Amino acid sequence: MFNIDKNYYDLKPSGIGALSILWNNYKDIVKNEAIDVNQWLDEFFFCLLGGYGITYELNESAFLILKNKGLFEKQIFAKSEDSIFQLFQNELNRRQFSPRGKNGNFRAYRFPNSKGLILTKAGKWLKDVCDFKLENVFSMENSSQENRNFLLSCPGFGYKSSSWFLRNIGLGSNLAILDIHIYRTLLDFGIIPENLQVQTNYLEIEDYFCKACDLINAKPELMDLIIWMWARKGNEKNARL
Repeated sequence: MFNIDKNYYDLKPSGIGALSILWNNYKDIVKNEAIDVNQWLDEFFFCLLGGYGITYELNESAFLILKNKGLFEKQIFAKSEDSIFQLFQNELNRRQFSPRGKNGNFRAYRFPNSKGLILTKAGKWLKDVCDFKLENVFSMENSSQENRNFLLSCPGFGYKSSSWFLRNIGLGSNLAILDIHIYRTLLDFGIIPENLQVQTNYLEIEDYFCKACDLINAKPELMDLIIWMWARKGNEKNARL
């Protein structure tokens, strides 16, 4: 975690100049330490719970609750898909997650049906492909792009979540995690054309971003973390997202 100078919330230079200011001010204090291999499974499910419209705080709350209930254990995914889905659907529909709403009540999870199905199918994929041993399928011997292309075969993982997972386990150099904060900032700074959308032009936006980082000698996997923290106005909890 690092403290962001509040003056930088009004940062308005366009293009490379804006990125350069952020990079030069925070490159020495932002950290993204690779997660130990023993925590890769946790990160796998954590990233699956994320997505559009789901805040970091809600994501973290759901992950911790479901993990503490043992729902990410290998034996859970030996059950039938219908049984697993029902289990996740019931838990995600329960009002047990933080942050609490304005009325003080806990929340149900967003998109409980689709998330329940994703967790079910991804867990089955994990069991079938590597028997829950991710270190057997991801390594430094493959390029970041090769590792990402393989992970894209897992239900629930798209370009953003795959890049996010690989960045956090130390295998995602020169990839961009294009969440809404990064996308809007790149638009505001004029780094990418306005007609590009993450849903349909992910690789093209990533290419613009990586080339811009190259011009200022910035590491994309750290630059997008800096942008994310800056865009949230210092409301980060750690370098996981």
